[in-house]
Amino acid sequence: MLDPTVSLSFALHSQKGVFALLLGSGVSRAAGIPTGWEIVQNLCRKLALLVGDDCEPDPAAWFREKYGKDADYAELLEMVGRTPSERQNLLRSYFEPSEEDREEGKKAPTAAHRAIASLVAKGVVTVIITTNFDRLLEAALQEEGIHPSVISTPDSAKGAVPLVHNPCTIVKVHGDYLDTRIKNAPGELEEYDQEINNLLDRIFDDYGLIVCGWSGDWDTALRLAIERTPNRRFSTYWAARGKVSEVAQRLIDHRGAQIISGIDADKLFPDLKEKVDALEMINRQHPLSPQIAVARLKKNIEDGKVIAAHDLIQDETERVASELGPNSFPFNSPLDGQIILGRMQQYESLVETLAQLLATGCFWGDSATSDIWHRALDRIANARPRDAGTVLLIELRKYPALVCFYAAGIACIANDRWDNLTRLFRVKIRENEKDLVAPLSLNHREILSHNNQKVIPGREREHTPLSNHLFEVISVLIAKLIPDNNTFMRLFNEFEMLVSLAYADQEWGRFKSEERRFWAPPGRFIWERSFYRGVKYGDDLLVQVFEQEGENWKPLSCGLFKHRLDELKELIKEWKMFLGRVRQEIGI
Repeated sequence: MLDPTVSLSFALHSQKGVFALLLGSGVSRAAGIPTGWEIVQNLCRKLALLVGDDCEPDPAAWFREKYGKDADYAELLEMVGRTPSERQNLLRSYFEPSEEDREEGKKAPTAAHRAIASLVAKGVVTVIITTNFDRLLEAALQEEGIHPSVISTPDSAKGAVPLVHNPCTIVKVHGDYLDTRIKNAPGELEEYDQEINNLLDRIFDDYGLIVCGWSGDWDTALRLAIERTPNRRFSTYWAARGKVSEVAQRLIDHRGAQIISGIDADKLFPDLKEKVDALEMINRQHPLSPQIAVARLKKNIEDGKVIAAHDLIQDETERVASELGPNSFPFNSPLDGQIILGRMQQYESLVETLAQLLATGCFWGDSATSDIWHRALDRIANARPRDAGTVLLIELRKYPALVCFYAAGIACIANDRWDNLTRLFRVKIRENEKDLVAPLSLNHREILSHNNQKVIPGREREHTPLSNHLFEVISVLIAKLIPDNNTFMRLFNEFEMLVSLAYADQEWGRFKSEERRFWAPPGRFIWERSFYRGVKYGDDLLVQVFEQEGENWKPLSCGLFKHRLDELKELIKEWKMFLGRVRQEIGI
């Protein structure tokens, strides 16, 4: 059965602005914001302290017994705060962060708030109903440059601009925390003013609905608004962390809603944003299709039009670089294998044209054009600096450059363009205030560390999962240049071996001076012992060719390595022993 978040993502993407959100206290709970009833109880405790009573274990019951009526939010505020300024400062303490809260990251927009704001910025969502008093959603929207129309009172509902004319409308059915008329006591939640009811009737009739963080148990007036709306022209989705209550189930049955089980707001909305972004990326038309772009580049190279080739590559490079920003690819999304794979596929779609252009240029271009491919890789590799967020997503930011590096590098070897390969290997990537050459930064073990590579779905049992994934991706990207599968396999393995050796070449001094254990990134060549022209091909053959050709070995003579022949002989000997240990450890 199709995951309901998948069908919802398709609906959001294809029907922008059709779904309204209904958000309850569960959305803000992760930020440390108390519910309205929790504030009432806390105010009762403060009042009991002032009059010298013990109100535990039930502050609301104590208030009812002492004063002969239910606790009222506005009345309680007047009892514990004598002036409007005192009352306002008291309210701020519940909703606005203190210095301690800021240090702990509390009372600030969560991943859910930011993902919702991003969906609003894209026009996917334009109407939000919430029972929350806080302004976290407004803060997240302002970070996106959006100033929503907020309806929190009957007066504001009566004079509101029609929903279709606003980029975003937030309906705060229980009010705003700086307005003492907010609703939270059971009696206050039984009935809304007519203006609010009229607005809710229009929304529930005209829009689909995504419910999250709301149980439906206490808000009688909001339940009634949903129940009196017969229309089901658009779907309803109901997100729930656990089993829904009987009250909620009646509403779900009434709307014919689909339940999204075992999920909270901080998981649901970032996931929806990722999926919608992926759909947009797939559907986005390139200014030039890969086929047209490649044909144009080949013609420019053939005619010796270096400037035209440069402009073509630069335009596509800047297009890709502009798409790699935080709005399209945030670092703070929740993680699972499908999200990681989805992010990788988004990156692959984004660089499809550029990777094919670089591969074509490196295959056919000579030393006169080598700067073009070098600068393009440099731009993409350094387009998105490291930032705060989830480590896996921060590492994955280099994946677009990794795809381009592999495609271009393999194409260089395929046509003996060793000068082009040397320039690619010398591209420097900024990492933790250091400049690292491409083999140190752009190899599959640095993009996703060994253990983290296991997050790629379907590749959990593989020895080199990301390397295997790249093999499949690159084989398709450069199929026009290298159509034969066996030839591509040989070239892919040779490229990864050269990256591994270049990594060791850069670190060789540290291995020796610091007496560190030798390490280099092993690729799929450690387990794939293929044959080429009747000879077993792999690191054995690479070493054999190196020993036969010596100083004339192309990767050495073109300057691919820092160290010369004698040092490189010692390095390669250590490299072979290291690969033997790796094979022994994994049982090959």
